[in-house]
Amino acid sequence: REALLPVIERAAELLAKRHAVVHAMWVNDAPDQSVAEWELLHYKTYLRNPADPNTLDGIASQLMETRNHLVHILTAQINNQASSLERQ
Repeated sequence: REALLPVIERAAELLAKRHAVVHAMWVNDAPDQSVAEWELLHYKTYLRNPADPNTLDGIASQLMETRNHLVHILTAQINNQASSLERQ
């Protein structure tokens, strides 16, 4: 539990960021603002993120790393339990 909890909390943070990006409106604060300066504004939290496809790619990569970390922890736990059962 101690090993899993921080990783699960990290996953929850990343999913909240993903939600804020996916469910956002494209906004610009000035009519003459270039497309590169647009932002994604989440309608409920008012969180702003750059309107950049790399933002979502970065979040997806971090989620995959977090998933891999969880799989590693669970695999190690399962292997340790199997080893202790074999010794009995």
